[in-house]
Amino acid sequence: MPSKKYILVRNISITIATVVCIVAIGLTSISNRIERLNLLRSSGRNISAVVTATECANHGSIRYRFDSSVGNVDAISNSCGIPCSSVKAGDRLSILFSQDDPSVNECGSIETKMSEQLTSVYMLFGLCAFILLVCAIKCIVDMRALSNTEKN
Repeated sequence: MPSKKYILVRNISITIATVVCIVAIGLTSISNRIERLNLLRSSGRNISAVVTATECANHGSIRYRFDSSVGNVDAISNSCGIPCSSVKAGDRLSILFSQDDPSVNECGSIETKMSEQLTSVYMLFGLCAFILLVCAIKCIVDMRALSNTEKN
């Protein structure tokens, strides 16, 4: 059976590895999204798109189509800044798309979406801080219990 010190060190190592993985995966996802939004902010073009369908049960998703230099582009978004239930097929939306790659497009406010991504970063670090705090408290309790058993 492994010693209590070994178990304590193993638990600390597992917790640190978990936090590192959460941060790496989270930041990769968020940075890709921020890069996409920055591309639209710097070289995006506003255009009017036509709503082709709504999928309110699918996280309030709105399907839309717009014309670009490569032809018609079909897209879907669940963050257009308007309630899905207030939109119907044939309505018009203002979207922003990259002229270099029309598959990079967004409806709604880019500034709001950037703010949401920054909030995600704060929440990610808050989650990691919470995990580390819980681990630290558990380690302190375990170390006290370990030192008490060694004294006896």
